[in-house]
Amino acid sequence: MKRWPIDPDYLLFVLLILPLPIIGMLNVSPLVRLLLLLPVVILQGLFVWNGLRRSRPRR
Repeated sequence: MKRWPIDPDYLLFVLLILPLPIIGMLNVSPLVRLLLLLPVVILQGLFVWNGLRRSRPRR
């Protein structure tokens, strides 16, 4: 099986960052913007938490 030249974690990180400026440019109320940002921020938090868990050495 051929490996990608790009780390899949890096690709996922970029995909989680891309919606932020688009959501910021929308001409909607702050509440709607917050509701749109909430799932993106939760996914980013899970991504970081999973990365921290994976990098921690096992005892």
